[in-house]
Amino acid sequence: MNLGSELHKAILNNIPDQAWLKDVKSRYVLVNEAFMAACGLTEAQILHKTPADVWPLEWGNKYIETDKRVIQSGASERYEEIRKGEDGSLRCFDTIKTALLNKRGKVIGTVGISRDITERKQAEAELEKINRMYSVRSKTNQAIVRISDKKTLFETVCKIAVQSGGLALAWIGSFSDKGAETITDLSSYSNQPRKRQSLMRTLGADSDPDFITLRDKPFQRHICNDTGNTRKKNSHAMRCRELGFSSFAVFPIVQGKRQIGLFVLYATEMNFFSKDIVQLLQALSSDLSFAVDFIEQTEQRERIEKELIESRSQLRELSAYLQTVREEERTRIARELHDELGQSLTAIRIGLSVIEKHKELGHEEWTKNLQSLKEIAESTVESVQRIASDLRPSILDELGLPAALEWLLELFSEHTGIAYEISLPNQVDDFGMEINTTLFRIIQESLTNIGKHSKATFVKVQLTGTKKSLILKIMDNGLGIEKSSGKAKKHLGLVGMRERALMLGGRLKIESEPGNGTNIILQIPRSTSTDLPQSVND
Repeated sequence: MNLGSELHKAILNNIPDQAWLKDVKSRYVLVNEAFMAACGLTEAQILHKTPADVWPLEWGNKYIETDKRVIQSGASERYEEIRKGEDGSLRCFDTIKTALLNKRGKVIGTVGISRDITERKQAEAELEKINRMYSVRSKTNQAIVRISDKKTLFETVCKIAVQSGGLALAWIGSFSDKGAETITDLSSYSNQPRKRQSLMRTLGADSDPDFITLRDKPFQRHICNDTGNTRKKNSHAMRCRELGFSSFAVFPIVQGKRQIGLFVLYATEMNFFSKDIVQLLQALSSDLSFAVDFIEQTEQRERIEKELIESRSQLRELSAYLQTVREEERTRIARELHDELGQSLTAIRIGLSVIEKHKELGHEEWTKNLQSLKEIAESTVESVQRIASDLRPSILDELGLPAALEWLLELFSEHTGIAYEISLPNQVDDFGMEINTTLFRIIQESLTNIGKHSKATFVKVQLTGTKKSLILKIMDNGLGIEKSSGKAKKHLGLVGMRERALMLGGRLKIESEPGNGTNIILQIPRSTSTDLPQSVND
């Protein structure tokens, strides 16, 4: 058998794969054109040479070892190898070597075929990645169904992406609500914790422009499949390359029509994020956005339901409290009527009876009794006026709100020893009976609370506003309000103040920290058009 015959050569050249024949000493005796193209040598440079002369030494020695095993066993050997292709890039080959026997069954050489299976391997790897991403999306949707807390959901999704998706790092961040150009790491997971910590630190230290530019583009993603192909200093791609991440992808998390954050994934493999993978991850990002929106709506509904239940409970408590206050006020007025007015009227009646029975009294004694009755009558009138003023001060209707507030604060200071300051505009129009009464009563209730509970030494009342609304602030330097008060009754006065504000379409805000005093801020709309000094809170 002539190994170098033209017939064998023609057969080999018609094989698209790399093919060759060697003798028992591993010297090439016949190669096809595909083989020559693969090693970049001519036929004359290859024939009668060993693999160690044709290929790099590491590969050549490996080929000689496999030749020896095939010759010794007389059986075929098949293996996959990574080596350079015709274009110089690393390719994957499926190689088969078989012993070549003569008519007597003696091994006279080897024949081999090597097929480039790079595309097939890439397709298999891509299919595997796609299957993993389908698994990631499936597990994510299962998590969305059973998890109702955003933080827990984000942590679970990041963990799924790394463990089931074959990714190196996954994190979810949100843009700052304060308008600052920063991204807050909400959740992250990696099989390389140190690299994760390093990357998270760089994101926290300086806002990444590659991400910030996506803030105002709610439906835009960003894909980088080669972090080494960048010349932009301090870019996120450069940071990734330094940490060993070859590609990354950024997907938006949208709530309604507003982008609230980013879902960012990293891989150590270049070109990891193919078109199919990106489409799957985009769908996963949409699923996550839907879940965030649903959780937010659920939490908002639960908050509203809770507030409604608390409001109903407070209204019931307020109703009972007002009933108690009403009865206590009736008791106080009845006591004063009995103790003061009753005694005074009784004294007048007795005095008149004495005068009637002793008509013979002299002029001086007569005058003395009349003077005594007059003093008692005047005292009775004062008591009636005081009781009426407690029910509704006439000064509020007769002289207006400023005078009534001055009178109220002066009376408060006399009784409690607490210094005060009142700040009113130079000109205050009549806001109407309802607004005047609401302002007066809220200040009155606030001063009562301050006098009873705050241990304050100073209180300030300030009235400002605009054409559309009035702003009332009542500030003290007392102990503040304890948030964990055991008795709801202590706060029912505040509930009543809120109800007064709501009845006029306004709102009442209470700012208090234990030991730092209390600020009560009332804002109510008004119908007059006269301007008051501007308020920074309006």
